[in-house]
Amino acid sequence: MKKLFAISIAVCILVASFAGGAGFAALAQAEALPDGETGQTEVSTYYAFDADSTPLDVLKDFVSSYPDRTPASQGEKDAAKYLELTLENLGITAEMTEFRFRDPLFDELRYSNNVKGVIQGESDKKVILVAHYDNLASYGTEETGYIGGEGAGDNGSGVATLLYTAYLLKQGAPLDFTVEFVLTGADSGGLFGSLAYVEQMQGRDIDNTLLVINLDALAIGDYLYMYADEVKTLHFDYFYDIASAGEYGIKAPPKNKNVIWNTVPFQGYTLTPYTHIGLMSSNSVFMNAGMNSLSFFGSNWENHFSITAEESSTKPGIAGTDADTLENFLELYGETANQRCTRTAELIASALVKDDFASVMENSRKEKFDYSFISEGGLSLVVLAVIAAAGLTVAILYYRKLKNIQDNAQKEEDKTDNNQKPSQKVFEDF
Repeated sequence: MKKLFAISIAVCILVASFAGGAGFAALAQAEALPDGETGQTEVSTYYAFDADSTPLDVLKDFVSSYPDRTPASQGEKDAAKYLELTLENLGITAEMTEFRFRDPLFDELRYSNNVKGVIQGESDKKVILVAHYDNLASYGTEETGYIGGEGAGDNGSGVATLLYTAYLLKQGAPLDFTVEFVLTGADSGGLFGSLAYVEQMQGRDIDNTLLVINLDALAIGDYLYMYADEVKTLHFDYFYDIASAGEYGIKAPPKNKNVIWNTVPFQGYTLTPYTHIGLMSSNSVFMNAGMNSLSFFGSNWENHFSITAEESSTKPGIAGTDADTLENFLELYGETANQRCTRTAELIASALVKDDFASVMENSRKEKFDYSFISEGGLSLVVLAVIAAAGLTVAILYYRKLKNIQDNAQKEEDKTDNNQKPSQKVFEDF
């Protein structure tokens, strides 16, 4: 039942995006808002890292403190403040930025917050780590029902991994480039926080972005995947080589990605006329804006034959349902989740501190595949040409088949006539 409700929300999003066109994304843009629009938060708590801290410790503290982080709720705003203070306690400059978005279920303008922390580097080049912190705990109505849950796996695990990565990087030597830690609100209902963040980026910001790393529900499911692009990329190979050399447990996407045709572009994503589980997160928004990205997430991609497929073949699916509570998450994944989050954070940190990281990312950006031919309608022409060619081929084969049948029939008729002529002549002579 919960999954059917989630699907109905997705349909509302698609319908709204179709009706709104380009203006739909514009409603998600970050903008200055009058004071007092969403009320104040008096949160003063945060997670204080120490040498014994683990990502699971962070996850437990965050989810238990803010189990309801529904977009536009006071709980979401309080959670954002907690994250801002946690980053600041690490010695990272942080701020909350308010934005508005149109809720697709209620068709109303609402307000949410993104949180950004910055470790300033020596150059303008930067890496962006992103994870959504909201959930859909109380999203819905009395008529439709509420989704429920506490968003422990989706996406408490992504939040914990991002914060732990920030902790690791602060322990190391300064980097040549800047690292931004972006925690997005209102993403569960339509990637609105990611859209808002990208919308406020200037062209120079996009050009200076070496890589965007997305962390989404990576501690659930049978496997931990890393997805980069629809084509081979240097940045994927760079991270995958590091992962393969250690015990990181990272899986590459399967050859069969089980794509779903995009009848309507999902939240402004227009690079390809289809989507799949590797594109159904914040990374698609950054990709669509021209930035290279990596997305880490947990699932069973081989098991995804439709939008309703489970993330595991052995455990119940919990992402986006009332089953994604802290208690249930710990019972299902427990220490396995801690290992995944820890290893992912260590993988990212170890890659960012390598001497050749920035140069490889620059080269990968220069070699970025140009999707404009596809997104600007070129693919449609190719598809039509292929269909026309296929139709012509079928017609030619059908014609040849008919011709062969007619030729064979004529041969049989001629053969019959030849067999009959001698008997007729004998009869005539008689």
